[in-house]
Amino acid sequence: MLNRDLQQRHQGKLKAFSKDLRSFFHFLRIYSKIRLYIIFDFFEKFKDSLVALLHQKRGKYARPFLHFGTIALSFFMVIFGPRLLSSGDEMTDSQLVLAAPILATGTAAAPDFYTYQAEEVRQYRGGEIITHIIEDGETISTIAERYGLRNATILWANNLTEKSTIKPGQSLEILPVDGVRHKVVRGDTIYSIGKKYGLNGSQVQMIVDYPFNEFLNDETFDLVAGQYLMVPEGKLQIAVATPTSTSRS
Repeated sequence: MLNRDLQQRHQGKLKAFSKDLRSFFHFLRIYSKIRLYIIFDFFEKFKDSLVALLHQKRGKYARPFLHFGTIALSFFMVIFGPRLLSSGDEMTDSQLVLAAPILATGTAAAPDFYTYQAEEVRQYRGGEIITHIIEDGETISTIAERYGLRNATILWANNLTEKSTIKPGQSLEILPVDGVRHKVVRGDTIYSIGKKYGLNGSQVQMIVDYPFNEFLNDETFDLVAGQYLMVPEGKLQIAVATPTSTSRS
């Protein structure tokens, strides 16, 4: 009889311990989720501040940093994401109420970054020059419309004219913005380059403001022969041959 009572007490303690253990792990999952939301919120705010700072530096280091940050975040999610987010249980109403303010905070912080990012992508496409492979039925006009550029920008970037023909399989360089891509030669300055492509006065500032143009000196805007500069809104000046008159003898 005594052994039976001891056995029942032992089983009761095991059940209580098992129940407490399940409750602990359930709480740990919920706590981990909430902490993860807080970390993501902090990361978004930190990223916004850092991107704004890099933008003030004309984007000199923005592209490599954002690439590194994306890779690091992906690595973190692959390694730790399944452990923190995999859960077969649903959050209770009280737990959802607890997590709601944190979710709202993270969601509220995201549009600022995405708005900035969307504007940069729309305006500069990350400064990347895209290689486009022509498909059947495509024309310079349809390709230009696809990338939000003028026909002339694509023609100039690929040494084409309005009379040039293109064919499927041919590759075209697509600039990030309307304008001209210039290879710097010795003696070039920001002002001489701007003048060469039809920019006058304050319009030359567009070359400096383009965030993916780099300078040897950010104060004097010195250039290095051989580097490339994007000249937004620049126009390739095509020399017009003037007919020569012949005199009759």
